[in-house]
Amino acid sequence: MNSGIYYLYEYKKEEQLRNAGFIRITTCFQTYCLQIHAQTLSFTTEKPVHLYALFQEGEISYCSNLVELPVHDSTICTHLKISDCDFPNQKRFPELTGFLLSDGQSHYAVLEEGYSLNMDTLTLWEENTPTEKTPPTPSTVNESPAVAKEASPIAKETSSQRKIQKIQRKDLCCLPRQYWSLANNSFLMHGCRNYKHLLLIEENGRLQLGIPGLYSPEEAKAAQFFGFPLFIQSYLNEIELSEHEKEQEDSFGYWCRFL
Repeated sequence: MNSGIYYLYEYKKEEQLRNAGFIRITTCFQTYCLQIHAQTLSFTTEKPVHLYALFQEGEISYCSNLVELPVHDSTICTHLKISDCDFPNQKRFPELTGFLLSDGQSHYAVLEEGYSLNMDTLTLWEENTPTEKTPPTPSTVNESPAVAKEASPIAKETSSQRKIQKIQRKDLCCLPRQYWSLANNSFLMHGCRNYKHLLLIEENGRLQLGIPGLYSPEEAKAAQFFGFPLFIQSYLNEIELSEHEKEQEDSFGYWCRFL
């Protein structure tokens, strides 16, 4: 894909439906910035929404999971920074054909000019996925239902083991050395001072750090600037907070980043 603005469309199988927003792509050296603005989305609150990179291997269309995105009032408004190392099979950003937002039931995508999308044949990339032109087995959602659940984001059930714990700023020294500097992050210090805790989330072998706070467009810009682009509220259902650790407002949640 190239830099520019791509319109985001809802898809049902291979049919392109309504426009739901846009993704603006800008590049800076080896980093690619995605500004996602989407509204009136039909995602359910029960299932997580993931962003997938789309690419081709021969005649097969693949998607690769990049990150879980927060949805607030049927709207996604976030900035992300990604690089070539986030893509599988040594793919580079210019080789991507698009991006997909999916919760397993509803699907929205932006595509590079000249490419199409068919949700029935889209294949989820796995680390051991063969790269021959012959379709791997099992892989695509055209096969049996039991196989399809393991093969594609449109049929896969989320059964991840998630561990969430409250930590203090001093506990950041337990993280890998390259993240120790986060203890001096002004945005993190502000949130920890106001709500007396941080969150450390472990899911599917990945770590995520969360700063408590209130959502607003202005706060989203500050969070993005300090490296915490994701706002997630679903974690509130999985932890116990005292009165001085939270707000009663509906906009309370966690500004997060992956480690």
